Formats: sequence, structure tokens, C-alpha cells
Amino acid sequence: MELLRRGFDLTLLRAFDPVPDIAPAIELAADLGLRRILTSGQAATAAEGRAGFERCFALAGGAHCNHAGFADFGG
Repeated sequence: MELLRRGFDLTLLRAFDPVPDIAPAIELAADLGLRRILTSGQAATAAEGRAGFERCFALAGGAHCNHAGFADFGG
């Protein structure tokens, strides 16, 4: 959290892919001030997890999608 307070731009790198319900995980990440989540859509690869990635994108409230598997929440 100290890094966020100091202005560092942090990204979750597939950290929540094993989480059973990504909705609260996305909300918590946003509440903590994290701007991006790198995800494979809760699958082994981004191609396999397309539906999960699209759900993540939708739950993030229209986050900007930079490339396959990457959602940017702005900030």
C-alpha cells in the first residue's frame, strides 16, 4: 500500500485468476487504488479465457482494454 501512496502505478498480474468470484476481487482492487488487472480470464491462456476476460471487462465498468488479457481501469 505504501507504493500506491507514493504514486506508483501497480498492476495485478493474474493475481485473481484463481478467485472463485471475480466481482468482489475487482471491486477490492479498485477500492485499493489498483488501476489494472492482467488476466487470462481465469483460464490457462487468454484465448481460452475470452468469456472470463469479457466478464472482467464488463464488471470493471467499461475499463479500457489495451491488449488481450489486459484491462486498464484508468486513473
